[in-house]
Amino acid sequence: MQMKTQNRTLLVVVGFALLILFGILYQQGVFERGTKPGGIEVTDENKNNLPEPQQEMMGDPVKDPATLNQISLDDQKMFQLILTDLSNCFDLKTTSMVDSSPVTIESILSHTQEDLGPTTRQVDRWMNWHLHAQGGAERRIRMELNELDGGKVVRLLKYFAVDKEGLPIPVEIPAEKSDNPSDEVVNQMLKEGDVFYKEKAATAHFSAGEHIDYIEKNGTLAEFEFQKADRYFRCQNFKSRESCQCVR
Repeated sequence: MQMKTQNRTLLVVVGFALLILFGILYQQGVFERGTKPGGIEVTDENKNNLPEPQQEMMGDPVKDPATLNQISLDDQKMFQLILTDLSNCFDLKTTSMVDSSPVTIESILSHTQEDLGPTTRQVDRWMNWHLHAQGGAERRIRMELNELDGGKVVRLLKYFAVDKEGLPIPVEIPAEKSDNPSDEVVNQMLKEGDVFYKEKAATAHFSAGEHIDYIEKNGTLAEFEFQKADRYFRCQNFKSRESCQCVR
């Protein structure tokens, strides 16, 4: 009889402890369904398309190996054919060819190095970041970089909200953030949300005046235009050779 009484007392204590634990977890939102941290609503339509948070640092190259691995071997083979068309457009020497090339600006620079040599400099022209701020609202940040006479680069930062149609709405920010902001200022603004999309436009210059304007999206090369004297080769879709144009 005493043993049964002790067991009953133990069950009451355990049950009471579990009740307290359940209450704590419920207050912390562990059992809530339909939201993610940051206030982004999860529905059947978007649960598989939620952006993964990314660490964004201004001074680091944006190269995500996981993103690059998503590029299929067929895409790499097509890109190699496009590089061959690029060589033919400018009458460049053809070095030992491989079956495929990673879809990167480095592949283009490597492919043209025998004729043009290494780049003399590479400069960023603009960057766009899309991020989900606290509460799930979308925000966009754009930084434009302008090179003045003498080589000095001036930055201009712009900030946007986004309306229901997905159109950007300019938001005024203090001059210390918009006019020539430091990397620290930009990084601090990017930490206000989860960056889920980034575009970067840059130019690679060669010693004889040739240059390549290119755009990367989420760290992957998306389009480029190579110009040499009065010729240019432009490509905006790497899945088709016909979408790339050589103008002599």
